[in-house]
Amino acid sequence: MNKNIKSIDEFSGDVTKISDQSNILGLNASIEAARAGEYGKGFSVVADEVRKLANESKKSSEEISDITSALVENVQNFEQMVQNVNQQSAEQSDAMESMSQAVQDVLEDVEKLSNLIDDNLQR
Repeated sequence: MNKNIKSIDEFSGDVTKISDQSNILGLNASIEAARAGEYGKGFSVVADEVRKLANESKKSSEEISDITSALVENVQNFEQMVQNVNQQSAEQSDAMESMSQAVQDVLEDVEKLSNLIDDNLQR
């Protein structure tokens, strides 16, 4: 899961780079359209739309990055919880073994006591 999240984060970084480059290209196109004057008006509209798309792409990429960061944190928290559960399970297993041994010891003592009582009654 961490590997997949890292891949998504890298892809998001690539999208951010592309959107930054697109924004610069849109800005340059706007400048050239302004230089062309009346003949560049149509191209100016297209350049502005390219810049808008670049900004939206960058914003989406940043949101993806925020989500992947949250996912990484959630995965780390989950891993910690699993480790805690494993540790508690091991501790409970050890406690059950100790309890089982204690019950076995009590049963052996009861049997010894029963044998002693039987021996004393037979005398």
